[in-house]
Amino acid sequence: MVRRDSDSVEFIYCACGCGFTRSKYGKWHKHRFIKGHENRGRKGKDAARFKTGQTRSVHGYVLILSPDHPYADKLHGYVREHRIVYEKYMTEKWGIRFIIHPSLGVHHINGIRDDNRIENLQLLTKAQHTSYHSIITWQKRRQIK
Repeated sequence: MVRRDSDSVEFIYCACGCGFTRSKYGKWHKHRFIKGHENRGRKGKDAARFKTGQTRSVHGYVLILSPDHPYADKLHGYVREHRIVYEKYMTEKWGIRFIIHPSLGVHHINGIRDDNRIENLQLLTKAQHTSYHSIITWQKRRQIK
């Protein structure tokens, strides 16, 4: 919807539905939103900048958008890909839905965090996982001396 001002400047209503208006044309092209409103109320696949539903954590893990997963990140809805891969593998193997509880961890055998092949994944308790990595760290420190 277009509104005209007395100086014949065209205004449009913001496409997010907020009711605010802005000039129809920017410096180089036509705008549909007020700055900052392009993602208002839209998340995941509906967001303006959504690409693949896959991102990478600061620790090097691949994250998959899965807001329906029971242990997904509450803020954004992402789950680590290696957990999803292992859950799918166990679901196919046993024929029932398998969900990894947060007290369990999936270990990357070769240590490469984005290598999510099933033969590279191993299910461990948090205690076993911590113990394994502390032993490896101790061995590395001992080799350095």
